[in-house]
Amino acid sequence: MNPLSLSAGVWWAIAAVTVAFYLTVVVRWMPTPATRTQISMAPVLGAFFLLVCLAKGMPLSEGLGMVVGGLLGIPLSLVGQRRELAKRILEWEANGSRRGELHAPTMLSVRLIVTLPAMVFLGLWLG
Repeated sequence: MNPLSLSAGVWWAIAAVTVAFYLTVVVRWMPTPATRTQISMAPVLGAFFLLVCLAKGMPLSEGLGMVVGGLLGIPLSLVGQRRELAKRILEWEANGSRRGELHAPTMLSVRLIVTLPAMVFLGLWLG
């Protein structure tokens, strides 16, 4: 079953709206300036990922679809878990922010493991 194919121009528009959504919603959910900075790097990593996909010969629409899927998968995973994650981040930073000591809530980890790849592959399929 083949999905409806969208042009690269439409994918660019979808990507722009997705990045704007991500930066306004997800960044605001983070409790500290350090975590806001870290989470705001996802669109930059998405752009790098897109360049790698293009360098390997992948069509632009497929690469953009995967980036859009990934940027939508993160907030979908955080829905209902962000308060617990924010609480853990604040506790972690108050205790010295030692590397390897911040553990995400188990349910958030499960949701990221399931949602993020599913959204990336959905974006690939739609691209």
